Amino acid sequence: MRLLLLFFLFPLIVFSQKSKSDSTFEYKYFKNGKISSKRLLLSDKIHFGYLKAYKIDGTEIYSMSTRNVGGHGSIDVEYYPSGAIKKAHATSQPDGGIQYGDITHYFDEEGNITNIVDLSDDGWGRTVTYPDFKKVDPQPIVTPKIDKKPEVISCAVIYSTEIFIVNFTNKPQTIISKKTPPNGIGFKEKTLVNPGDTIMLGGYYEAQMYTPASTVYGAEVELTKQNKNSSFHFVWDNFSQSTPALRKYYLLLIDKKVK
Repeated sequence: MRLLLLFFLFPLIVFSQKSKSDSTFEYKYFKNGKISSKRLLLSDKIHFGYLKAYKIDGTEIYSMSTRNVGGHGSIDVEYYPSGAIKKAHATSQPDGGIQYGDITHYFDEEGNITNIVDLSDDGWGRTVTYPDFKKVDPQPIVTPKIDKKPEVISCAVIYSTEIFIVNFTNKPQTIISKKTPPNGIGFKEKTLVNPGDTIMLGGYYEAQMYTPASTVYGAEVELTKQNKNSSFHFVWDNFSQSTPALRKYYLLLIDKKVK
């Protein structure tokens, strides 16, 4: 009788779990059993990981890398009672570097980004600004007083962003650029990257602000006879700040051997 009762209760025990993990991946679930987030765990053998989060319909809404070499990169996550991601706080710092990354994404329960708070420091004491996602009440119109003194207007500072691809697979791969910045320079339709190589894909310029590369660039791997049975992940690594006006983003290509 006890065995029979356990048999009927077992499905309830399995599907009521909100999280699941093994030695490689950690999963979080919505109440309906669909995946809310997936984390590739770091270990003595896995030095580059990631966290991906999804809407309830499976749409990816967040992707950020982690690492335990060359400094560190980690992500703390909060969830709604429904299982949906609520907050993702990513921090990173290069080994021996004075700069650091500190970016927090906030989400509503439907999976939409409501705000990004970036407290990163590039080593020159300048933090990064993003567009404000919060609604602001309209302010009353105030007629300015006329000042006869000459006004000094400063010129806009031009910021440059470069995007690189890093091939972490064990075979040469051809990267197809599916989405490029409107003001992009140097991007090719296809780029061949050998195992372990880092190649610059292109760049873009902006005035007074940085736009995250993940929002303006997208890629896929060209399928061939050699890799048609393989499965790949693209993961954005934390950016590096070469100078106050130059930022570099790295897109990591990882061979997904475990589903």
